[in-house]
This record gives sequence, structure tokens and C-alpha cells, in this order.
Amino acid sequence: MRQLYDELRPGDRVEVIHHIKIDSSENLDSRMIGTVVKKERRQCGIDSGFARNWDDKYWFDHLVLRK
Repeated sequence: MRQLYDELRPGDRVEVIHHIKIDSSENLDSRMIGTVVKKERRQCGIDSGFARNWDDKYWFDHLVLRK
């Protein structure tokens, strides 16, 4: 996934499937087709169980898409 994300450029047309876990027995899929506007890395707070950086923050890679 990292290599695929790194190869994306503004103007590329993509389909993104977001797998959302509701509980132990139910999952939802959300699909979006759009054009990549930009890629960015956002810093998030301490409200999650993800491994954190030294400053108690963690980072997510985001795609900004235009439908």
C-alpha cells in the first residue's frame, strides 16, 4: 500500500474503498471514485490506540479527492 500511495499524483483517477468495522460481527464498505487533488500527512491527537510518536501524536496519510 505504501508504494501505491507514493506513486499517486495530482490528476490521477482513483477508486478508494474504506473498510469500516462497526463491531465484531459487522463491517461496512464505503467506496469513492475521484481525482487526486493532493496528498498530505496529518497529525492527530491522543484519542486512539495507535502507536504514537515521541510527542504523543500519530500521523495519517490522507488523500484529498474531487468527485
